[in-house]
Amino acid sequence: MNIAFRWILALACFGVGAPAQAQLPITVEDLFAKQDSFALGLTLSYYNLGPQVELDFVEGEHPLYIHRVTDNVDQLTWGVNGRYGASKNTEVSVDLTMGYKSTRRLLVDSNSSSERTGERLSFSVSHRLSEDAETPALLLSGQVEALHRSRRFGSGTVYGKEFGVSLVTYRTLDPILLSARATVSYHRERKVNIPSQENERSLGNGYSVQLEPRLSFFVNSTITLAAGISWSWSDKLREDGRRYGINRTATSTLLGLDYKVNKKMALHFESSLASSSGEGIGLTLQLVYRK
Repeated sequence: MNIAFRWILALACFGVGAPAQAQLPITVEDLFAKQDSFALGLTLSYYNLGPQVELDFVEGEHPLYIHRVTDNVDQLTWGVNGRYGASKNTEVSVDLTMGYKSTRRLLVDSNSSSERTGERLSFSVSHRLSEDAETPALLLSGQVEALHRSRRFGSGTVYGKEFGVSLVTYRTLDPILLSARATVSYHRERKVNIPSQENERSLGNGYSVQLEPRLSFFVNSTITLAAGISWSWSDKLREDGRRYGINRTATSTLLGLDYKVNKKMALHFESSLASSSGEGIGLTLQLVYRK
């Protein structure tokens, strides 16, 4: 199995997750839940990766140029998020995400397609280290993927295979909000049954880093516009304890819109537009209800 194919295979084994995307929501009010208050979020996301056509030269008795087309991907993800302000400076949350992914691949002399579904359950705890006063606000959060089920190559259900730590800072300069998020994640290897392999393999993505600076503008009391950049770095892939392939980076442009329906309900819309080649586009709509 060549490295290029193993790379695609490893990425495909980890369920329905798209490339790293922006973290909703985009307003200060939603960055941290108030003490003894609840917030329920319903999220719907769509990700698309269009086929990339490449011209390749094939030697032989009759040399010719041929077109190779890479994967065409459509992915739909929906989820439920619950958040609770345990104290003035501490918030706990739970996320349940489900999704469907369709992949079509056109090769030189054949084509293939695949479909799969998956679910993720994760928990996180956030703590406010400082408020937005003389110095910018600072929030620290930790997340663990408690459960991940993927119907791909019989990988089944795994537990506690992904951990992450995030640091968020923001400064309000009315009518502007400057914010930034830095996240470091670790993805442990998980067992996968591959049809072309006799033995069960262990695959993992290792470490990843994501940076998201953002600028938000409060148009009025109900509308907020936001723009930012998401940059990510991913470690080499891991197979049975061995690292192979290359480190990977990606950059996306983030555009967001927040609409406050009333005191208890808000709508968030965000798009992630790939700035680096071949990363696709993501669209996310989230409805948040606070009590």
